[in-house]
Amino acid sequence: RQLHEPWARASDGERRERRFGASLALALARPLRAMLPAAIRPVRAEDVAQSMIDAALMDSAPGTIESAAMHGAAARADAGATI
Repeated sequence: RQLHEPWARASDGERRERRFGASLALALARPLRAMLPAAIRPVRAEDVAQSMIDAALMDSAPGTIESAAMHGAAARADAGATI
């Protein structure tokens, strides 16, 4: 299935309807993501899921997991490390 907008990625969510405003916002915001502090940068779903798994396997509850700590969690798990 192809996305309507050529600049859209599957991680931005596929939609059947065309949403011009959302597509324009994504196209303008995507280059700025790298400049955002890690605490407010969007976190990949895979990293959120891995962070939840890591927290569930801890001996004690970690409390709140900050967004900055979630970035790269899936890659760390693949490498054998956790948060």
